[in-house]
Amino acid sequence: MPLETPTTGEQATKPQRSARKMFATATLSLQALVLFFATLVAHGLADLPRGIVWGVGCGLALACILIVGTLRFEWGYWLGWAVQLPVLICAIWLPAVGIIGVVFLAIWWWGEHAGKKIDRERAQFQHQQA
Repeated sequence: MPLETPTTGEQATKPQRSARKMFATATLSLQALVLFFATLVAHGLADLPRGIVWGVGCGLALACILIVGTLRFEWGYWLGWAVQLPVLICAIWLPAVGIIGVVFLAIWWWGEHAGKKIDRERAQFQHQQA
């Protein structure tokens, strides 16, 4: 049985996902993965007890994953900003993590800035089309 494609008048318009939320989700998910691998590296390089290394590293990675679940609320984005600080502080013990922290802080800032701009422009376009 062939599938019928709806004509333009019959197409249901799906609400588009927020670009801000997509950027934030991608950033935090990737950051969690990178933090886990950084923990593996820190396990062999840091002069700290292994329990602390794994606790901090996996704790930060888990925090990133949990924050993704809070992005339906505005305060979830503030948590995304807040998780960047401890990552930067970890550079005291492992300078390479500082590079990771700076890179992800820049990506987070860009995602927030560009995501809000895209969402605003989409809303204006939809308003003009209505």
